[in-house]
Amino acid sequence: SIASSIAKIFNRKCQIVGLGGVANSMHIEGSERGWSGAIPGRIMQAIHIAQSKNPVIVLDEIDKVSQSSHNGSPAAALLAVLDPQQ
Repeated sequence: SIASSIAKIFNRKCQIVGLGGVANSMHIEGSERGWSGAIPGRIMQAIHIAQSKNPVIVLDEIDKVSQSSHNGSPAAALLAVLDPQQ
């Protein structure tokens, strides 16, 4: 794919994060560290799996992120993760 070619050009690792069907903002942001069984969000998991501080991350199926629910808005959580100044 184009993303893997770009990663090879810049000598970086490439990770694909599937966002299809994400219905809870916790899946994107992760849970609070104080909770037992806390997990990181999907983007932090991708960085951990790539074992790199600066990988190329592809957000796959971003158009299939579900709408707001009682657990928070996944689209708003994604915006907050990608652009913290918002």
